[in-house]
Amino acid sequence: MGLRKLRYLLAEGRHIQAYFILPIAFGLWFAYTVCQPNSAMLQDWTHLLLFLFVLVLTPVVLLLVAMIYAWFVLWPINYLASRWNGAPFHPGDRVRILSRPHRDRLVEVLEVIKDRNEVRVLLDEQKGTKEVLLFIEVCRVRPI
Repeated sequence: MGLRKLRYLLAEGRHIQAYFILPIAFGLWFAYTVCQPNSAMLQDWTHLLLFLFVLVLTPVVLLLVAMIYAWFVLWPINYLASRWNGAPFHPGDRVRILSRPHRDRLVEVLEVIKDRNEVRVLLDEQKGTKEVLLFIEVCRVRPI
């Protein structure tokens, strides 16, 4: 995978989606593997109820654990990605938008909101349209 494609994936939040989808998928696989349902087991309503309980509870527990550790896993990834994209930004910087719907547009930074890691950019000069984007959603354009 090219570095440019990785930059776009990080900007669109694919790593965050994967971080929360993988524990759910693992929980479903784990519950199915541990219970090993068969037709005889599913005919008894107590076993069926227990299987459904484990099938629902395991992904929920793993998702809650993933949410607790999200700060330790996702924050460094987002911090490094924003640094890779050229942060810290300053008013007047030219940046390229990496996330949809304004992907690949060159815009100017109007304001930097450091405590939220966001920048306000000017999308259209005639209309005065502005947008607030995260640091990982923009990339500094290097002057030639």
